[in-house]
Amino acid sequence: MLEMVVVMAVLGILLAVAAPSLRSFMLTQEVKTATVDIHTGLLYARSEAVKRNTDVSLNPVAAGVWNGVWNVEYGSAPVTTLKTMDSHSDLTITGSTGTVTYS
Repeated sequence: MLEMVVVMAVLGILLAVAAPSLRSFMLTQEVKTATVDIHTGLLYARSEAVKRNTDVSLNPVAAGVWNGVWNVEYGSAPVTTLKTMDSHSDLTITGSTGTVTYS
């Protein structure tokens, strides 16, 4: 019985020490995932521009807001959406442009 109490106390201490580090790790991974998602969207748009030999754009659905959903599109009236990508809404993603276009 005493051994169980000691083991539980040691596990409690280890959890108390590890919890802040785990939160930091999770936040770092979320930022990395968002970065990879944007990079993947850019690579996809560039690949489609080369394949289709036309302008292909990566742009946010809400003008200038990269925190929500963005589309990979080509053509003018009507615009054809090739892919819709979700972003991480709890992160703030800022940039100097509202649309990235590959030719």
